[in-house]
Amino acid sequence: MLGVIIGGAVASQFGWRTAFFVVGAPGLLLALVYPFLVHDYVAPRLPQDCREGTGLPLGLLVRQVFSARSGNMAFVAFGLQMALPSILIAWLPTFLNRFYGFEPRKAALMAAVAAFAAGLGVLFGGGVADRLSRARPRFRALVPAAYALLCGVLLALGFGLPASGAALGLIMAGAVFAVAHGGCAVALVMDVTHPAVRATVTVTATAVLGASLLGLAPGPLLVGWVSDLVDLKTALTVAPLFSLAAAVLFILASRSYERDAARVREL
Repeated sequence: MLGVIIGGAVASQFGWRTAFFVVGAPGLLLALVYPFLVHDYVAPRLPQDCREGTGLPLGLLVRQVFSARSGNMAFVAFGLQMALPSILIAWLPTFLNRFYGFEPRKAALMAAVAAFAAGLGVLFGGGVADRLSRARPRFRALVPAAYALLCGVLLALGFGLPASGAALGLIMAGAVFAVAHGGCAVALVMDVTHPAVRATVTVTATAVLGASLLGLAPGPLLVGWVSDLVDLKTALTVAPLFSLAAAVLFILASRSYERDAARVREL
């Protein structure tokens, strides 16, 4: 959120190229120090085909992470849905500047409000899923499906309608659900993964990698391509198709989630 605000302020004074380097520099610094501060953890509870003291072989990790149908569906759904917050951060300031007439600083501030709304969604998203899935385990997958569907519908309406306060309100409401799926989607994958693998960073790292490859990176790029072919408004209006695809995959995951989770509990 601070990056959006700072980027808009710097861009209005020194241009977007300078803003790009100012906002990107902290991430590069973090990438350099991360390997020295964060270390993996080998769980004491190992699968039967892993000899004591040898750790978890890469092939075994891969097989365990992708062993459950519901987990695989959730991986892809999680990645696709993550396209929406990435698109909002990348393109909402430009959209507000072009179609709402906001100056760059104000447009960046409103984009930061959308990022803050997405942060609120993260806070309540997992809690709601946990509460509803206590009596109905399938809701672990159906709740993030609902989040993705709400996000897609609200953003499609907000970007598709003529510029107005109501349309901007719909965009902000859609942003609330853009990342609300995150906690419950990763928890779903944890539930259907072998405990020894679950205790490492492998599952979350795979989820982050999938999100980067499926949504975070290609989402803004695809919007840019469609914008070049048609216009930015149309590109952002159809972008929520990522959310609709994610909702379908979460629903498919719910069909085998209980069976996959029961299998893991028996290990």
